[in-house]
Amino acid sequence: MDLPPGFPPGHGPGPLHLPGPGPGLDPALGPKERSPRTGKGRDQGHDGPGPGTLEKTGGLEVKGELSGARVLLLGLGRFGGGAGALRFLVRRGAKVRVTDLRRAEQLAPTLEASSDLDFETVLGGHPPSVLEGVDLVVVNPAVPPSAPIRLEIRRRGIPETSELGLFLERCPAPVTAISGTNGKSTTTAMTAAVFEAARFRTFLGGNLGTSLLPGLEEIGPTDRVVLEVSSFQADLLPPGPWFRTLLFTYVGVDHLDRYGAPAAYRESKKRMLSFLAPGGALVVSREDPVSGSWEAPPGTRKVTYGRDLPEPGHLGMREKILVSALSGREEPILPAREIPLLGRFQAMNALAAAGAGILGGAPAGSAARALREFPGLEHRLQPLGRIGKVLVIDNGVSTAPETTVSALEALEEMDPAPGPIHLVCGGKSKGAPLDALAAAAAGKTATVHLFGRAGPDLAAALGKKMPLYRATLSRALEEALEKALAAAVPEGTLLFSPAFSSFDAYLNFRQRAQAFRKWARSRGLKPL
Repeated sequence: MDLPPGFPPGHGPGPLHLPGPGPGLDPALGPKERSPRTGKGRDQGHDGPGPGTLEKTGGLEVKGELSGARVLLLGLGRFGGGAGALRFLVRRGAKVRVTDLRRAEQLAPTLEASSDLDFETVLGGHPPSVLEGVDLVVVNPAVPPSAPIRLEIRRRGIPETSELGLFLERCPAPVTAISGTNGKSTTTAMTAAVFEAARFRTFLGGNLGTSLLPGLEEIGPTDRVVLEVSSFQADLLPPGPWFRTLLFTYVGVDHLDRYGAPAAYRESKKRMLSFLAPGGALVVSREDPVSGSWEAPPGTRKVTYGRDLPEPGHLGMREKILVSALSGREEPILPAREIPLLGRFQAMNALAAAGAGILGGAPAGSAARALREFPGLEHRLQPLGRIGKVLVIDNGVSTAPETTVSALEALEEMDPAPGPIHLVCGGKSKGAPLDALAAAAAGKTATVHLFGRAGPDLAAALGKKMPLYRATLSRALEEALEKALAAAVPEGTLLFSPAFSSFDAYLNFRQRAQAFRKWARSRGLKPL
């Protein structure tokens, strides 16, 4: 996935800066002004790691370890990870062959960006011949284990790794990893903001950002690395103590088109516990029946968060104030009302991010400052403006029914309350159950406007919950949007929250969300 607009590539030599007004390092504090032990500005007065930190030992890869190795990059992709791995491998002397199902014209931007590198390409398919003479395969997480080429790799016994695996094996800094089903991107960005506010040099990557591999040499042992890790990425990681802190947001149901059953999806998430380093921390919600039931591996600690009062060593809330009891005594972080994002659930994302930051050495005051000024990420319950008097809200990040249910619940908490809600959703199903979405749509919306391949299935589910005269079915997104706008006039709320993947008509959720925004501008959208 691409970085959210406003984020620089995490592998740059400077610190990560969040978009919009927010915490950031004083530009006058260049690398020479940092304490070599802490990675912080000298004005912080810290001469070593903060409480609870673990310095990760080791260094960058041994020079020449990849020199002359014959490496197959399986799936170049168009969103940064494949290009980052390619650049890393070629620069270290590997002889790289790239194969992708897409043709050259479909990969033109990525190939053009890599034109200064020497590598071989086999495009438009994955013939078995691409494996001839190969020592190592770097697999794009989008290529499923059931793909014929993956089956052939295993039959031949060729080692597999991934872009993230290459990075983690060589990263000298402590890593905070965030996973889950809902809210992980926002929580990842919040955690990076907390470290940045504490004046740690912070690198943001994984599923949320571009590859950190090409700039690996810029990362030092006193920096902080924050990664969003998807289940697809985790499935490809080799055994190892990769994470200093492992944080889970709510773990629900997703990607059943790949895993087949909820239990298999959740087991993929749970496997990440094996990547916790000794002395590390597992951070989970007390309110999540899935991740909350998991026990931390031996030699690590379990930290829980929730809306109730925390036990010593955990995180919680007291009178609507986020508090940390990680040190054994309660320390206020900030009132939940000061978090500038829509949705009651954002308080839990913020609490988890604050806890991860504190566990990584950030003071509670830095967490409060970062969260109070956090601008949010694009396409996450973002009010865009009005078309006439119709309020337009972009929740284009939603690719699962649960996230649209959460969005509908969040709009009930808006003050002032929005007008009647007219929901636009659809796309390609990943196999998740639709009953909860149908019930929420029936109870919380005035009309529902469906599009894409999943439209008929959701229409059938809606028909059991609400009169179908309140719903429309369209082939294309733009047609559904027109119907929603007509229904929302004069003073309703148009909520774009797809609830399904974008792959029936778009490259990814971001391209689909941009198409929505383009349509809104064409209809005279006026920013708030």
